[in-house]
Amino acid sequence: MPHPVQTITFFGGEPLLAFKDIKEFIPKLNAAYKKIFDTVPKYAAITNGTLITDEMADFFNRYFYALSISIDGPKQICDKTRIFLNPRQSVHDTIRRAMNILNKKKRNYFLAASATLSPDTMIQAQALGAAAYRRSFFALGFDQVAIFEASGIPWPDESLQAAYRFYEGIIEETFGIITEKKSSKLPDNGIMALLVDILKQHYTGDCVAGKSYFYYTIADGIYPCQLYYNARKRERTALRRIAIKQCQSCPALNVCDSHCGTALYENGDENIPVSFRCAMTLFKLDQVIKRLGYYAFYKETNEAYQNIINAVKTFAAQNAVSNIYTP
Repeated sequence: MPHPVQTITFFGGEPLLAFKDIKEFIPKLNAAYKKIFDTVPKYAAITNGTLITDEMADFFNRYFYALSISIDGPKQICDKTRIFLNPRQSVHDTIRRAMNILNKKKRNYFLAASATLSPDTMIQAQALGAAAYRRSFFALGFDQVAIFEASGIPWPDESLQAAYRFYEGIIEETFGIITEKKSSKLPDNGIMALLVDILKQHYTGDCVAGKSYFYYTIADGIYPCQLYYNARKRERTALRRIAIKQCQSCPALNVCDSHCGTALYENGDENIPVSFRCAMTLFKLDQVIKRLGYYAFYKETNEAYQNIINAVKTFAAQNAVSNIYTP
């Protein structure tokens, strides 16, 4: 293996149910890596955040570069889709207590929220407003939030329209942040990643899953990424968008992050894009291009465009090796 895997992410089910095994596995793998490659991999985990202890927090600080907790928004949204067997318990309140443990000491790792919105909760999030929705995560102590749409279920037109309005708010807020010279607010990672792809011409049609990183679950073994877990019994065929007929004439071909293993799960065929995800990607691209065009047109007299360029350069440099919170 001339180029060893750089990142290993633990996922589930719930990976922290196997914390004892993870605690034994990482030091052993580090020793082997150090002997063969003179380096060690980066470690991350995707967890529901309900089992976190002080011991785990110390372990993350020593070995992890990133931790992602699945939480879908403020309490009224999160507790609608994430439910304990005991209905009196609140998942959101449990995660809030876990965040207190994780932030009790200075952290050496990136702490991200991973939010998945269903057709119903997308309507709730849109009614709350994009800015208020994102603030709910930062109020808990997260460094950033990645927002996803639920896979494998129908998205009726009412929810799709709510998603358009919601992401228009996300994009508007992001441009408001990055057009300022200095801002204490964090822009949305998904929109920033799209801006990097556009402005730095970071075009790629290849999936890097299984090449530079892979995912490991104690119960079933190793997978190229967590999105393939639900489709693990099917054969992978195409990983390059340019090879997919429906993608070849799409305006978003070079910057699309929507077509991946989830298509294999939702459509039963990796070569058929998921129509809902295509619609969302094209909408985001259209909104971003319109705003970029506006600021670029006035760039000679408006410093906002240069602020956008500087923000994109900074984001690209900071996220060169990170994949855990990328939508």
